[in-house]
Amino acid sequence: MSPQLVADVIKNLSNGIQALAFFRWAERQEGFGYTAEGFHNLIEALGNIKQYGHMWNVVEAMRFRGLLSKDTFKIIVRKYAKRNFVKEAVEAFEKMSSFGVGETELSDYNWQIDVLCKCNRMKRAQAICKKMRKKGKIAPDAKTYTALMDGWGCKKDLPMVRTAYQEMLDAGVKPDVGAYGMLIRALCESGKCDEALEVFHEMEASGCMPNPRVYGMLINTLHWEDRLDEALKYAELYKESGLPMAAYACNAVVGAYCGASKFEDAFKMADEMRKCKIGPNVQTYMELIFYLIESENFEEAYSVFQRMGMDGCEPQLNIYRMMVFALCTKKRVDMALNVWKQMLEEAYVCFREMLDSGIFVPDYLVTKETLIRERRSENRLEEAYVCFREMLDSGISVPDFVFTSFKETLTREGRVSLAQELESR
Repeated sequence: MSPQLVADVIKNLSNGIQALAFFRWAERQEGFGYTAEGFHNLIEALGNIKQYGHMWNVVEAMRFRGLLSKDTFKIIVRKYAKRNFVKEAVEAFEKMSSFGVGETELSDYNWQIDVLCKCNRMKRAQAICKKMRKKGKIAPDAKTYTALMDGWGCKKDLPMVRTAYQEMLDAGVKPDVGAYGMLIRALCESGKCDEALEVFHEMEASGCMPNPRVYGMLINTLHWEDRLDEALKYAELYKESGLPMAAYACNAVVGAYCGASKFEDAFKMADEMRKCKIGPNVQTYMELIFYLIESENFEEAYSVFQRMGMDGCEPQLNIYRMMVFALCTKKRVDMALNVWKQMLEEAYVCFREMLDSGIFVPDYLVTKETLIRERRSENRLEEAYVCFREMLDSGISVPDFVFTSFKETLTREGRVSLAQELESR
């Protein structure tokens, strides 16, 4: 019973009590050894089901064997914070140093604040930062304020993002790329693109180099606001910046080129992603396919769709759905049906698993209803009927109004036998 096997088994057990029972059994087996990873996985499992008493017993066992570290307390703080036990999370952090894992440093306060922010406990995180400023022993740095800005940004609270940023400036802390990035993200998500561009230029003027994420956010926002010339300008700036290629930014560039119908440039960027081994990924293909269909380059869109597998991007149901929906919208139902058939033939096992799990049933239903609706509009009711039957045979529960509407259409158009056959199901 190797230590790694024990750690892996505990990690995959969803029930903390079962994980603890397995751990106790494994302790008695030949080859067993205590490791920090095994204990940490056990703490994760116990924390998941609020077995905090057992969790602290494990902490004591780790201390006895000299395996405790600050990483242990990161897990504990996160488990408490996720369950909204904020008081307990803060108390666990405060008594960390008494367990012999070293003095509490600025980096520790930063991860505490980051954990609280990621668990949406913003008021307490803000209070801790304020307390740090007041005491002055360990002052917040750019990472502290970046964590706060990230948390407020996730809550779409631009005023609080601005407040955290201003507090940083007032404290004499120079913003780093992370802090600038969080402010730019919040401004972009609030539709304040011009202000985001001002921050970008301020960032450059301060000598802080924007990262690919910042470029990607600006390019996407300018694109979504239909400011394509500016989006392309920043796409070119990113390409000329000498920064490493990053999938998020490259996809933003691909989207901007596609939006401007510069498909040759978009394909060149996809080739660059391929050379750098960062793609193209599913998002890249979605951008290419969507805009090719929008510009009515149907054959090329279908060709790009067929090439996905060559880049290790097997189409998922959302890609099939987008293809079917877009092609039907453009009245290319013949091609939409080809995509549908390919989904059933080439991805049947995966597709079946999706249906059985129920994860992608809404997408599937919309895709199928799109095909049926288009067939009905073209008065090709026999084909629409086949599509409808396939949906029922797949075990999908069809809303009553959809079933009734389709049955009435069949009857009204003289397909009484098909309507009766449908009713008999």
